[in-house]
Amino acid sequence: MTGRVVVLAAETSLTDGGRRLEGIVSLLGARGVQVECLVWDGGPGARRLASLAPTWSVHLGWEQAARSLLAPRDGTERLRGGAALRRWFAGRPNPAALFLDPVPAALLRRLPAGTRRRVGVVGPAWRPEVTQRSAADGWIVFPGPEDEAPRGAVTCRLPPLPLPVAAVPVRAPDPGGGALVLLGDAGVWSRADHTVEVAWHLAHGASGRSIRWVCDPGDEWYCRHDLAHAGLSEVVDVVRSDDEGALDGVGVVVRTGYGSAPVDLLLRAATASVPVCAFRTPDLPEAVPGRGPFDVEGLVEDVLQLCRDPELAARRGADIADRLAQASFDDEVDQLLVLLGLER
Repeated sequence: MTGRVVVLAAETSLTDGGRRLEGIVSLLGARGVQVECLVWDGGPGARRLASLAPTWSVHLGWEQAARSLLAPRDGTERLRGGAALRRWFAGRPNPAALFLDPVPAALLRRLPAGTRRRVGVVGPAWRPEVTQRSAADGWIVFPGPEDEAPRGAVTCRLPPLPLPVAAVPVRAPDPGGGALVLLGDAGVWSRADHTVEVAWHLAHGASGRSIRWVCDPGDEWYCRHDLAHAGLSEVVDVVRSDDEGALDGVGVVVRTGYGSAPVDLLLRAATASVPVCAFRTPDLPEAVPGRGPFDVEGLVEDVLQLCRDPELAARRGADIADRLAQASFDDEVDQLLVLLGLER
């Protein structure tokens, strides 16, 4: 396979949606596609992309260019100013462009006239008005309650991608015996979620076990607020999902809702042979067993059973890891290449 894909993204949108982008970059690279990434400003998200493909931080305007001189090293090269960006594109004729929504309109406007295809990734922050700005030729869609492409758009549907997250090790996993890690949304402002209810049952049913609520960055206050109202402030720790130690010493991962709780953390644990308990949702890999909607009692009993029987937890975690390792995305990647105009 030959061809070039330029990936456009904004650092601010790489916290969750960027994990999807990392999966796509990994799959394209495995097919021999030359992938290069342009990130508006630098930071941790750019660092993760730079570990997978050559990545440049773009700084347009005097303020950004001046700030870039003081920016910490993140494994990227710097492109300061519009002239530098134009020269960069001039050396890469006729690429396909793949952008993570919402990418700054400035980067989309600067795509060269010879761009082969413009393909957007529908992410958690997708907004319908972006379609008018981007003039996309198609969209990549992941299963989920909000991940729907514009009506009538050409799409490629991809399953959750365990490939890039498996490369991030989980430190000191202890299947069945370690911390109970809850993945869920904060507060009624988001969507139906059972994190506090599950935490209450586990605090009483698995007394003395460490319980950790891993939440999206910026949601810590909401999580602590909810826990305080349930009298669980001293029982449940709150950790950001971008904390490198979020999964340290994990024994069981529990996905407590149906919405945007990051699937990449669930997959990282599963590929490390840590058992996972969850509700069945569209973005949950088939290898991971799931409970029916609102079956909180069943979900809690699944977790407690694994706590009582570490050997069962180890077997179940190993089984899920084996099934994920055997997962193939060949058909979906073929569709992706067609969408990008890079079919064989």
